[in-house]
Amino acid sequence: MAHIFQASLTILIFITKLYFVTNQEYSYPTVTVDDLIESWRGIISFYTKNRDKIIMDSIYGLYTSKEYVKVTLKEADEGKSILTEEQITRLRELFTTADKVIEDITSKLKKADPTYKAFSKMFENSIPIPHQLIELNYHQNIAHKIDRNQIKSMDRYMLDIMGVKEHPICTFTDECIDFIRSLNSNDYTLTHQVLAMLLAKQFGCITILDKKLQKYGGLLKLQHQLCSRIWDGMIENLKEGLSKQIKQDLFLEQIYTCAGVPGFQQFINQTFIAMILKWQSQDGCFRYYRGPYIYLDPNKPNRSFRNPRYGCLQHYTALAAGVISLYLRWFSSRSFKLSEDSLNLPTQHSLGNLKSNIAFICLSISITLGLALFLMWKFSRNRIINQSRKLFKTI
Repeated sequence: MAHIFQASLTILIFITKLYFVTNQEYSYPTVTVDDLIESWRGIISFYTKNRDKIIMDSIYGLYTSKEYVKVTLKEADEGKSILTEEQITRLRELFTTADKVIEDITSKLKKADPTYKAFSKMFENSIPIPHQLIELNYHQNIAHKIDRNQIKSMDRYMLDIMGVKEHPICTFTDECIDFIRSLNSNDYTLTHQVLAMLLAKQFGCITILDKKLQKYGGLLKLQHQLCSRIWDGMIENLKEGLSKQIKQDLFLEQIYTCAGVPGFQQFINQTFIAMILKWQSQDGCFRYYRGPYIYLDPNKPNRSFRNPRYGCLQHYTALAAGVISLYLRWFSSRSFKLSEDSLNLPTQHSLGNLKSNIAFICLSISITLGLALFLMWKFSRNRIINQSRKLFKTI
């Protein structure tokens, strides 16, 4: 009889193990300040080792990232930060390294890259960083015909704002204003409209820009409108999954754009940053990621787990550097309180899976007990038959 129970128990254990192996769950961890510092350390390491290969767009990403860390350290010195002395020391060392790497790379670009001269002013002014986050005043997304040609003139508008070539600083042509205020855009055009506002603020042109936008509702209203459209596009992409390289890159730019200068709190989200940190490679850079962490719910079916060793992507890494230092700035601030994460779908999914797991275990136990009872019945039946045969032989 004992061997029947042993066999039944073995079957139960095997079925349960098989179920949990084939139904492995994925979840997003809670990101800590240490996680963000370590991620930034990896990024600095990547730039340090590859300083001879870095392009201008990429080093500007590290420059903006360093500016956020500068504010983070300033708040720590003023007692406005939750960072420990050990964390402050680590971050200060990384900041010094980043500053040196930026200086080395920009010195080389000055000699080798003809476009650097035109855009070098971007490295001379501090990045505008808000003192506090604000709630996004969501504007319903109204369907518009998309003009996909607007972004092509972005470089020219940037040069006008910076006062390069024949124009004085803070030049906003009618075409530039039409570009910035347009609601007929999506994806990268939208983010570049908001980034144009960042540039205007960086170069002290924000008052002039606001005056030019007054007849359209003003600068602040437009920021809310544009980031509402960005939010809609971002959430729609997340629901479908960021399976394409361009969607991952755009996701990083959307967060950096609307959590940056406008400082909209909705874009500071535990699930967002946990997802992004999963994309970082051991080299410290960011590559095209193919795995479960491309959805709000990483347990979404029909996902691809193939994650070939794609090369480091400089635009990805530059954007990620900005996003990570931006999150570090707020996560380390005493004044910051993360709002309730209504997008934390993995938790909801996990609760659903918990119920299904319990149901499966109960079913497995029932099947195993039924099998054990059947085997016991069969064993007892065979025993009775054998005893009956012996009795008949005796008679």
